[in-house]
Amino acid sequence: MQKCLSLLLIIAFNHNAQKISNPAALQSIKIIAFGKTDLDAGVLQQQLNKLSRVPVTISYENKLPATAWCEARNRYLADSLLVYLQQHKKMKGEYVLGFTAKDISIGAGSSNWGIMGLGYCPGSVCIVSEYRLKHKNTGLLQRQERLLQLALHELGHNFSLPHCPNVNCLMVAAKGKMTLDGHKYYCSKCSAVLTKKGILLLDRQRV
Repeated sequence: MQKCLSLLLIIAFNHNAQKISNPAALQSIKIIAFGKTDLDAGVLQQQLNKLSRVPVTISYENKLPATAWCEARNRYLADSLLVYLQQHKKMKGEYVLGFTAKDISIGAGSSNWGIMGLGYCPGSVCIVSEYRLKHKNTGLLQRQERLLQLALHELGHNFSLPHCPNVNCLMVAAKGKMTLDGHKYYCSKCSAVLTKKGILLLDRQRV
């Protein structure tokens, strides 16, 4: 537990510093898939490519960095994974989306809890996990769709979008519940923000 707390304190400054910076103009999105996953990172790449006005590439790494491991909770700290992903940025305007099957979390000690994803807001790196996308009677296609929704949600944070009160918007806060089902998109208010920034993805089903 002490190891987790110390690591969280080390990366806290970097996390806050990234949050107050302005996101660069979107030029590309790079997916980094870590280790073996049930869901197909290649399918996620194809889905994002259909929605994106910029190229979406993909690369693979065998495992998550050991520096992010929290032994006390048997999870990986999402905050430190964002710091690690930041090192993979090769150019201005490149956004990096990490994808893993491992459980990820935020917080320290007894306040550490599992999450589906995390992204700087604003920023240019985010991480998503398939670990909590599977529930009873959840099929593969439904989980793959949830992964896309989750990726769009965390990228939305990168693009400066906070959580949205519209329950049909992609940016609604999960609050411990599964809110990723249904063919949702950014609401008109969130879409307007992205349009003004010139980084709106191509049209999907609007709400």
